[in-house]
Amino acid sequence: MNKRYIAFWVVTPLGIVGCVWLVAVLTPTDVSGAAQVVQAVLVGSAVVVGSTLAAVRLGLFREFEPHVVVEHEVSHRSVSESYLHVSCAVKLRNSSKVAVRISRADFALSAASLFDDEGIEILHDRGFGRQPGGQFEWPRLDSFVREWSGEGLIIEPGSAVVEMSEFIIGREITSLVVYSRFEDRGRGVKNRGWHATTFYDLIE
Repeated sequence: MNKRYIAFWVVTPLGIVGCVWLVAVLTPTDVSGAAQVVQAVLVGSAVVVGSTLAAVRLGLFREFEPHVVVEHEVSHRSVSESYLHVSCAVKLRNSSKVAVRISRADFALSAASLFDDEGIEILHDRGFGRQPGGQFEWPRLDSFVREWSGEGLIIEPGSAVVEMSEFIIGREITSLVVYSRFEDRGRGVKNRGWHATTFYDLIE
């Protein structure tokens, strides 16, 4: 279970008990015991729940959220007269204070070359013509998925691991778009993902 929810369910009852005691002490003695209890519970619950929700909204528990920094190191080499081998070392660095579980990774390689003016205009209209802030849909050359079973790929806080992706492309391609995305698809938690996109020029 997420640690911020554990903190919420632990701190809230303790806070209510404390507020009940404080309100009971400060309530005038001429008020009946039952009224004191009701007043204490209502005031204590309102104060503790309100302050806890405010803390969550302001991100005070955000340090318990998992986060991964994804970095690419792309290289290429000649493997034949017509083909090149492209490799990408993907570094995953856990920058949070909790362990991160990776269960799925998507890797993709796209071409960002071999276009005439008309082709670029079409890509631009698809990406930016319908709504601001779009992105180019570069033609996909290759893609694959990697999945981990069981506990998945565990990255401890402050640690880093490297995953490799490899592709074979034709020499006529001179510019690439390398993309990778890593997801935590654990049970009972909302899917989380971290990704990186790198443009790489093939200049012999």
